Amino acid sequence: MGSGCCFEEDWELEEGDDGGAPPDKLDDRIKGLESGLAAERKARQEEQRARQEAEARLKDFEEAEAKKRGEFEGLYKEASEKLSDYEKRVKVYEDKESARLERITKSNDEKIKKLSVEHRDLVPAIADPEALGEWLDKFSSRLPEPPKGGNVAGKGSSTEEIPADIAAEAQRRGIAPETLWAIEKKRRGKKG
Repeated sequence: MGSGCCFEEDWELEEGDDGGAPPDKLDDRIKGLESGLAAERKARQEEQRARQEAEARLKDFEEAEAKKRGEFEGLYKEASEKLSDYEKRVKVYEDKESARLERITKSNDEKIKKLSVEHRDLVPAIADPEALGEWLDKFSSRLPEPPKGGNVAGKGSSTEEIPADIAAEAQRRGIAPETLWAIEKKRRGKKG
């Protein structure tokens, strides 16, 4: 301690005193400060050691995460390539299916055009081209063959009497009774 310091609580220098040896209290206090300083150094060393250990663990963790990330990136790249190949193959099949459905739709349109106007009204609104094609094939197979010589069924010189229930049903559907009677006879002929 330098001159001019005054520890009024612990001891006071008296006039004429050269300061000689400090009292016991001062020695105790210095020892206490020194031991406190040593404890502080020790705590800082422990803290630094703990920080270094934590930094080492963090570095190990980050390296492990980077390794995992690398593995996941590799797996992601591999899966992306497989998906890309799969999408290409699916696109080929989608294109083929679109072309097939276009052909079926065009065929259905041609079948409908071949039907008489009265029969076209009977065609249901079926969204699936395959199902509509099947329906048109079945319906067309039940239609009577047009007579030779260009006389269309339901028109001309047919003198056969049409049952009243068939005539009423034809009127309800908005078609010629002769046409419905011809279809019904053909259907009954296949059953009988």
